[in-house]
Amino acid sequence: MIRSPYAVLCAAIAIALPAGAETVTFLWQNGLVATQPYGSSHLLPGSNKSINDNGLVAGSIQDAATGVRMAATSNGSNATFLTPLTGFPESVANSINNQGIVVGGSLNAGSIEPTAWMNGSTVDLGILPGIIGPYGVVGGLANTLNESGQIVGFQYANSGVIPILWQNGVPTELSRLHSGESAEPTDINESGKIVGYSGGQAVAWQNGVISALPGCSAGSAYALNDAGEAVGYCGSDAVLWDADGMKIIGPDVALGIDNNGTVIGRTSDNPLASQTFVWTARDGMQVLPGFVWSQPFATSPNSGLIIGYGELAPEPSAVALALTGGAILILIGWRRKRA
Repeated sequence: MIRSPYAVLCAAIAIALPAGAETVTFLWQNGLVATQPYGSSHLLPGSNKSINDNGLVAGSIQDAATGVRMAATSNGSNATFLTPLTGFPESVANSINNQGIVVGGSLNAGSIEPTAWMNGSTVDLGILPGIIGPYGVVGGLANTLNESGQIVGFQYANSGVIPILWQNGVPTELSRLHSGESAEPTDINESGKIVGYSGGQAVAWQNGVISALPGCSAGSAYALNDAGEAVGYCGSDAVLWDADGMKIIGPDVALGIDNNGTVIGRTSDNPLASQTFVWTARDGMQVLPGFVWSQPFATSPNSGLIIGYGELAPEPSAVALALTGGAILILIGWRRKRA
C-alpha cells in the first residue's frame, strides 16, 4: 500500500501526456474494469491508494491553486478530507482498514509526523526521540495497519530509514538483519506477521524476530495475506513466498495478495510500458487488457476490489472493459520502494 517513487513518476507522466490521452483511476472487480465512479474521483490519480472491503479508498487530494495535499477518503462519488495534525499544513493517506481507520502522515517543512485518523479524530502516532534524518528531516510515515490496530511504517535516520511498529499507542523500533542498514516494513497481517526489506533483502518479522525470506538475496516483500503468503520481487522477477519457499510468478514485481491467494503485480518498471497482471495458482499469470499502460495500487483483503491508475486504450468503453479469462482480481497494493 504506500507511497512509492513509481507512483510519483506516474503522476509526472500524467501531466506530460498529450491532449486526448485519458488517464483514469480505475476499479477492478469480478472480471470487469469500471472507470466510474472512481474515474471521476478527486483523489490524485498517480498517488498511492488503499481500498477496503467496502470500496472506501484512502488517498490524497491536491489543491490545484496552491498545490497543497490533503489526506482523504473517497467512495468514488464523494470525498472526505482528513485534517492534518495541528501545525502541519499537509497530509497524506497510505492505508485504510475495514473499520475505516486511515494511516499516513502530516507534513510540514522539515517534519513528517506519522498520523492516524480514527473515530473522527486525528491522532499523532509519535516517533522515536533524538533521531534526525537526511537534510535535517525529522519523522516518518505510517505505511499500513491491520484490523487489530497494529501499524507499521518507518522513521527517517541518517542511515536511511528504520522500521517501526506502533501498538498500544507506542512506537517500537523493529530489528534489522544488519546494524545500521535501512529497513522498512511494508505490510502486516491479522496474526501480526510483518514483511518488508532490510538492507536490500526481503524479510519477515514474527514476534519481533527478523529473518530473511528464502531464495532471494536481492529483493523486497511488499504484501502478505492472513495465511502468511508474501509477494514482492527478487532480482527482476515477481515472486511469491509460501510454505514451499519462493517461486517466480511473473516479470518485475508482485504488489499484492489477497486472502484467496490471488496476486496482482505490474510487468515493468517503466510506467509507459507497464501492464497490470493477475496471478493465481490455477490459471497462472494473465495481463489485464484495456489500457495503454496501467499500475495497480491496492486491493481489498476479501472482496476482490482493486484500485489502480492508467491510460485508457482508444477502443474500449470507459465504463466497463471485459477481462480475458474471467479471473477474480486482487491486489494489496502497496508499495514501496525497492531497497
